[in-house]
Amino acid sequence: TIFVLDTLAREFKDPLLTSHWSTLSSPTCSSVKVSVVSAGYDTIIKTQLVIHVGEKMLRVICKDGRVLNFSYEPQELRDFILCQISQHQVTGVQALARVMGWQVLASSCFLGSGAIEPFGSAAGCLLANSKGDKFVAVRHSPQANASVFVSQAPSSDFFATPVIQASKWENLPEGFKQLKLDKMDGKNLVNKIELLMAALS
Repeated sequence: TIFVLDTLAREFKDPLLTSHWSTLSSPTCSSVKVSVVSAGYDTIIKTQLVIHVGEKMLRVICKDGRVLNFSYEPQELRDFILCQISQHQVTGVQALARVMGWQVLASSCFLGSGAIEPFGSAAGCLLANSKGDKFVAVRHSPQANASVFVSQAPSSDFFATPVIQASKWENLPEGFKQLKLDKMDGKNLVNKIELLMAALS
C-alpha cells in the first residue's frame, strides 16, 4: 500500500496526492488518509478517502460514504486511485465553472464514449458560458489524462440544404475542436480551464 501511494504521488504532479498515516495503529491494522488536491484550488475541490489496511484485505472508505474492499493486489488499489484522480479533475472543473458563472450542461464520472480504457473509466463534463454561445468539453481518463474541446454557437459552418432549410438550425453549436493543453498557460488542468473560461466569457 505504501509503495502504490508513493509511486502515484511521484508520478502525478497534477493533481497532488498526499497520504497521512495514522500514528495510532496496531500490528494487524493501520489506516491512511489519502487527499487528492489541485494546487491553488484546494478550497474549491478536495477528494479524500481513508484506507484501512487489515490482515487480509484493504477497506477503502470514500468521501461519499461508499465502502470498498480490495485484496492486497497492488494493481487493484492503483486502478481505483487513478479513477478517483479522473473524477477529481472533472469535479474540480465543474466546481470552478459554478464559481465563474458557467453552466454545467452534462457530467458523468463513467463515460461510455471515446477510446476504451484498459482499466477504470473516463470522466467528463460539458460546460456553457452564461450567454450560452461558448462551450467547453473536458474528458479525463486514467490512461490518457485530460482532453479539452471548445465550440461556439451560432455555427459558422451552417449552410442550408434541400433537407434543412430553416435558418433556426444555425443556432446549434458547431463541431468541437480539441485544444493542445501543453501549449496553454496555467500550472495545472483547473488553472488552464479557468484561464480558458475567462477568455471565452
